[in-house]
Amino acid sequence: MIKSIQYGVMPTNFGGTSKVSNINAVDPNKSLVFSLGWWHNASDPSRGYYRLELTTSTTVTMYRMADSGQDGEVYFMVIEWGSGVSQMQRGKIDIPNAAVKADKTIPAVDLTKTILAWCGCQAQDTGSTGVFGDHGSLCFVGANTLRAIRRDASLITSVGYNLIEFS
Repeated sequence: MIKSIQYGVMPTNFGGTSKVSNINAVDPNKSLVFSLGWWHNASDPSRGYYRLELTTSTTVTMYRMADSGQDGEVYFMVIEWGSGVSQMQRGKIDIPNAAVKADKTIPAVDLTKTILAWCGCQAQDTGSTGVFGDHGSLCFVGANTLRAIRRDASLITSVGYNLIEFS
């Protein structure tokens, strides 16, 4: 059963590589942050890439590789479940330079009872590989393995994830 749902917007025209948005308190062990998309007007699309993380019970943090210096917004949703949660996991997978994928071993989950949420990606793209060459995607490749993948091997890409398993 869902206990609460919150929505948020973070502007991207700030200096630095991270920004915090305050939310009403949730139980981090029963809550997920979902990326709802973004827009920006930077000339290099990768400068709009971001990764979201529920960093405390009252904060969502947006991370990016570089200061875009451009106007834009990142949209997110936090869902808190009241009961029936058996485990929660969150983190990121770094795809190294010259690779197109990276796997991460996690504590095993029951895939028939688990929601996996992509929480954005931090990436650098010089433009030589195409607009979204470094944009990372996410999938399960087994009950205890997550995979981050992108179209081509260039610079480092970090893909954020949350997963929640229900009992």
